[in-house]
Amino acid sequence: MRTIYTFCFICFFASLSMGQTRVFSSSFNKQHVYLRTPKAFILDSLEMEFPSDGKLWLKVDGTASISYGDVITLAVSNSHNWESNDGNTGVFAVDSAHLTSAFGHSRTYSVEKGKNKFYAMAHNWIDRYGTGFADIKGSLVAMYSPSEDGNSDFEGQGFYVYPFGIEATPKVVTEIKVDPKSAERICVFYEGLHYGEIDDEIKFAITADSVFPQNEHNGVLGVTSGYDGRYLATQNCFLPEFVDSAVYIMAKKNAGNFSSKENGIYANFIVNYKVASFHSFDNQVTTSVKDVANFEFVAPKKGKLLIKTTGHISSDGLCSLIMDLHSVKGQTPAENALNVQSFRAAYKNEYFSLCKLVDVSPGANHLYLSAYLESGSDSIRVAGETTLQFIPEAVVSGTSNNGRMNLLAHLFPNPGKDLLYVSLEDQNINGVVNVLVFDTKGQRIASKMLNYPYENSLDVSGMASGLYHVVIETAHAVFSRTYIHN
Repeated sequence: MRTIYTFCFICFFASLSMGQTRVFSSSFNKQHVYLRTPKAFILDSLEMEFPSDGKLWLKVDGTASISYGDVITLAVSNSHNWESNDGNTGVFAVDSAHLTSAFGHSRTYSVEKGKNKFYAMAHNWIDRYGTGFADIKGSLVAMYSPSEDGNSDFEGQGFYVYPFGIEATPKVVTEIKVDPKSAERICVFYEGLHYGEIDDEIKFAITADSVFPQNEHNGVLGVTSGYDGRYLATQNCFLPEFVDSAVYIMAKKNAGNFSSKENGIYANFIVNYKVASFHSFDNQVTTSVKDVANFEFVAPKKGKLLIKTTGHISSDGLCSLIMDLHSVKGQTPAENALNVQSFRAAYKNEYFSLCKLVDVSPGANHLYLSAYLESGSDSIRVAGETTLQFIPEAVVSGTSNNGRMNLLAHLFPNPGKDLLYVSLEDQNINGVVNVLVFDTKGQRIASKMLNYPYENSLDVSGMASGLYHVVIETAHAVFSRTYIHN
């Protein structure tokens, strides 16, 4: 098996016809809301109109501060009348002094052409020993893909496994069928609630060959109650040549009752074939603001970037981490940032998910995942993974090649060895032309700002032989081409 740890193939031009993937988002901040009502409380909603039948991935995540003694159930739903347990998530307060928890939940729906409305909801319908009030803030994100000839850019499903015995020998929790033929990479996003017996310590992984990886960086999930579920979110990406027809969610038990069948899993996954890049990070965080991860994405045109981050914090007890995504290096997380808290050393790790939709401009866009410790330990470990998916801005035009902002250019010689020359067909272009060369892992190997037409070449003699991606950009258009270096 080969896991892709860091690569950033440029997401080149996509069709902007009626069949284009679309994304939507909204944020919410509900303070002191009463959740002990006959029906679930609507935190937020998205009303969307789809041009055809298709698939919709719906995701909510955020932070909830609740009353001790209550269990707050949260979910995304296609109905505002939802009031039953059908694979949702939940949060609870450990004690009267520690009331805040991060949460996440996602589902995939088949949708019909026309207007559709979806919801993020919360409800206090079990364990009503507190006040029933809560503060909940977060974001609701949706991604739609039309079904063309029965195919979609992604597939998703919810599932549950109970009773289930997780043992010292790794076991397959679920097998996910995939179609690797038409994808540059196959990415799986997984999240859900996990149950076990007291003192269970469990590790999970997403693999392409049903073999548990030795270098898996996911943390151990500690269980302290057979009643309270532990949230886990993770993701992984694979090259299609290393995937036959399935990927696997796997689990193994490091400690606990190895003969018990009382492990339970209520989870959702999405398989995405259009992710542009995958990044992993592992860093130490203190009380000072620190960028635990940073990303550069070169957009071929104006559009949006769907950024999905999953991970965990490792702590020996009580701590509170504040985390957010920014376009400014070293920026302090905002008031509505994600708050991840760890309460008990026996938890081992506390998992989180953070899904953001941001606007990007043509050319290089820089993003930073910043974090700091609000309270607790002097330093904690933060590790996880982030995927970036580019969705170009929809432009309806009958004369613009499906709305693409193409730069007419030539790159030669190709294959080449010493100097790489650029020729632009538009004779009116004078001034800065930016040339960037990336390897197949997304690493920027070379770049130069040409004063075109007086400068028209880039020295590539020092590059290793292989396949590269070259991006040429002006202020208004972008050209991209595969380049072979001998």
